[in-house]
Amino acid sequence: GALTLRVQIVTVDALRNFPAAIRTQSEPHLVQYFTSAVLLSPYRVAKQTLTLKLPTARVESFSDKEGRLTKDSISFGPYKDTLPFSTLPVYAHFRHSAAFLSAPRVKRVLQVSHWGILSVEEEYVVQHTGPTLLGGFSRVDYEKSRPPSAVSTVMAVAPVGAQDIYFRDSIGIISTMKVRSVSPKNLQVDLTQRYPLLGGWQATFNWGYNLGLQHVQTSSGGRYILTVPYAPHARGIPCRA
Repeated sequence: GALTLRVQIVTVDALRNFPAAIRTQSEPHLVQYFTSAVLLSPYRVAKQTLTLKLPTARVESFSDKEGRLTKDSISFGPYKDTLPFSTLPVYAHFRHSAAFLSAPRVKRVLQVSHWGILSVEEEYVVQHTGPTLLGGFSRVDYEKSRPPSAVSTVMAVAPVGAQDIYFRDSIGIISTMKVRSVSPKNLQVDLTQRYPLLGGWQATFNWGYNLGLQHVQTSSGGRYILTVPYAPHARGIPCRA
């Protein structure tokens, strides 16, 4: 018999900025990716191939002795009768202009009041881990042509029924915030910062809301149970805590 398995793996910090720094905000971001062309397995593998699907067709270099480039894909193999625990290092150097964000610090505070209100506040320190911008920042150039790697808005999710939603940084309240319904259970909150985040920059901000306890509280046998998500509400930002 035969068994087909589909395995999905999500990794963080798998891409290396190369070069690690750029001089102007308009320069493209280039990254390197290192991996093995064969699966690290305790079993002998009869036949296997590897295909790297890249975000762009702008490829600087790759392991050309092992791979074949077709538009935005690099194929390696097939490799036959691979021994257990074998590895075959390969790499690709390509353009990747997506925003690289991470949160080295996230603090989530929940406060239950006697007035039937749950107060939720989240504090973030967010870093842009793309190539460090060595030169100065030009607002004029940014407005003319916004680089896709720049981040001005962070998306968060709040439950339907959330009230008194706020967003502020260390200076004070930030007025550029949009709230809209995206599902019967959730609201999407777009948090726009005072300035965009570029490589090597970071921002600190708080956001939060109030929610009636009837949305998250149940009772049983004289005991009250509060059910809330554990994970932070901001989307697309890996937490390093």
